[in-house]
Amino acid sequence: MNIDFTGPAMPLSDGGVSYRAVCDGQKIACWFSWEALQDVDPHRTQLAPMEQFEASRDQLLGMARQKIEQGSVINGVVEITLEDFVH
Repeated sequence: MNIDFTGPAMPLSDGGVSYRAVCDGQKIACWFSWEALQDVDPHRTQLAPMEQFEASRDQLLGMARQKIEQGSVINGVVEITLEDFVH
């Protein structure tokens, strides 16, 4: 499985962030919910969503990669939500 994160990060009207990926030629939108951005690093909750994404980009894209590898892409979208960070 060849996954390339091509970006760019785009702010969404719901407070989340979208980031593009390509997996084996298939375009995928990675949607990071506002809650996931808040929870990935609770010390950065005062930052704007785009700043939160950039500060935790590697961890967030790692979660997106894991979900893509698990087959969690639905209609070209993989969703990363708060539940993905609850242990």
